[in-house]
Amino acid sequence: MTKAIGIIGTLDTKWSEIAYVKTEIERRGCRGFFIDVGVFSDSSLHPEVSAEEVAAAGGPQLADLVAVHAKCKDRLFYRWNPNVTLMRTTVEENTRMGEMFAGKLNRAIGPVAVIPMGGFSEVNYPGQPFWCPEADQAFVDSLRKYLRPDIPIEVSEKPVNDPEFSSRAAERLLELINQKPEHKGRSAQRNSQTTVNE
Repeated sequence: MTKAIGIIGTLDTKWSEIAYVKTEIERRGCRGFFIDVGVFSDSSLHPEVSAEEVAAAGGPQLADLVAVHAKCKDRLFYRWNPNVTLMRTTVEENTRMGEMFAGKLNRAIGPVAVIPMGGFSEVNYPGQPFWCPEADQAFVDSLRKYLRPDIPIEVSEKPVNDPEFSSRAAERLLELINQKPEHKGRSAQRNSQTTVNE
């Protein structure tokens, strides 16, 4: 019986890589079994499990997922490379993310270091396409609002890739690693630190 090797990938962005891997698998006497997890499939490859079948197994129909994509057509996108496109988050989304981050951090029982980094990425600082201080500030404000009061926030004005910011983040991490808890037990809250780069 011929051994089958599963290949999970996205035909809409990785069809050439998938074709290569499948060819190499079959050249070695095995059968390539491809599962398409993409959204737009218009290549010449025919997967054993289609994107429609994958979507249906998870609940929604593929057409519904495509419709969601269409709703975002007016959003700000950035083509990071031929296979990856980024979408800028909004003020509302960043507000929600700040609350979510705080909720997770509030459950910490040991030293906590968070670095939300307020020019938050390589394409999100002055002069770059994703620079939106209002959206970044919304995240920080929401984080402050929902974060436990014993977790202070240290603000840095340096960009995320600035050596000074990296050094400070590393210093803070080492401080937390070496920090001795004030109380023992899983229910004890320990001193924490949050670093924000704005």
